[in-house]
Amino acid sequence: FTLTHANGNNAIVATANHRLAFGNAGEYIYGDGTDMKVISSGDVDITATLVDVTGAGTFSGILKTDDTTEATTATDGSLQTDGGLSVAKSAVIGDDLDLLSNGAILKVGNAQPFTLTHSNANNTLLATANHRLAFGDAGEYIAGDKW
Repeated sequence: FTLTHANGNNAIVATANHRLAFGNAGEYIYGDGTDMKVISSGDVDITATLVDVTGAGTFSGILKTDDTTEATTATDGSLQTDGGLSVAKSAVIGDDLDLLSNGAILKVGNAQPFTLTHSNANNTLLATANHRLAFGDAGEYIAGDKW
């Protein structure tokens, strides 16, 4: 195990594939010259006012935020994204679901989706042509043939 001072980038460099351990052999940091690993037999806690991560992240467990900030716009709330959101399984919303854009579309289904589209011009919610909005069962419904 060798530590070398590197003047060029003001760093101490450890030889590849050697571990810098903390407490015991269950907590350590190591790298192979390309990837770095932080290994812990328990939790890894980070306390800071802001943690910046550049690059993609992959989580094999639950990604959880315990913050209870209410979302009222597209730029506040406990969880924010500047891009789209893809969810492979069911989503459970505990309170309101707000579609904030004029012309917002709520789409249900894949092969022949039923869509509800907001029309700001005449304050209307438009349903897909030849689809039915049923009440109680399929025998009671509202339908239209034009879009």
